[in-house]
Amino acid sequence: AKRVVYFLPDRKTSTRYVRLLVQSSNALIPEIGELWLGRRRHLPYKFDRQLDDLRTGSELVAFESRSGIRTNYTLSRGQSRRTGSMLLDQASDIATVEAFWSESAQGTKPFLYCENPSTAASTTQLMNQDPELDLALVGPRTRSFGLNMREVAPFVALES
Repeated sequence: AKRVVYFLPDRKTSTRYVRLLVQSSNALIPEIGELWLGRRRHLPYKFDRQLDDLRTGSELVAFESRSGIRTNYTLSRGQSRRTGSMLLDQASDIATVEAFWSESAQGTKPFLYCENPSTAASTTQLMNQDPELDLALVGPRTRSFGLNMREVAPFVALES
């Protein structure tokens, strides 16, 4: 199953109800695992300093018996992990990051992350972030914004 992502071009602030209609001309049986509706918040621009955009990882538990046999049990595999940073010198850009931080409940709620929303919306990932806002002052009016993210299952890399 592939994920489908659609970003609305306009902001709908007065909408109270949403109806989902799935139509297909073939024998497609839709399977909806999750439906997200929420405010779209753009970071001011792409990460322009450090960007670790290909890092993935797996989690496992290693068990070693008394006889010395070691067995690994896989908890998860293919999880994307992203780290990036950018310099911000405009008050409006800093306010955008602070609003993102507030809307993710100070780093305690997941958010959708799409590295290239205009070209690859289907690679959008549900991410958690470190619960710490990194906005270090590095100049008279310039701040360095850093973000560490971990993908929440199901992982995009394992979708067919």
